[in-house]
Amino acid sequence: MVRFPWQICPSYLKYDRHPLTIPRHCNKQLVQEGLDDDSVSIVTPHGTMSGHIYHGHCSWGPFYEVKTFGGYDGDPMTHFKRGERVVVEIARVGEKVRVTIRYA
Repeated sequence: MVRFPWQICPSYLKYDRHPLTIPRHCNKQLVQEGLDDDSVSIVTPHGTMSGHIYHGHCSWGPFYEVKTFGGYDGDPMTHFKRGERVVVEIARVGEKVRVTIRYA
């Protein structure tokens, strides 16, 4: 399991896909544990939705982001507020990868 603290930021709230960048120090563990799956289930205190883990490259190197298939009425991600602190856990549950976001 990969676990890290995270703070809700403006880009997370602004975009329908709610990009949540996984810290670089977690990249190796994410790949070693096979958690860099494309499809994920995202569980929050406000509800559950589908998403994926995106892998990209930028000027400082490779990165991973959790992104939702958001942008619809009842989107549970819109209940978070800017600056709130959460804990993100990425774990395999059976055949699926689950991303859990809970308040710190």
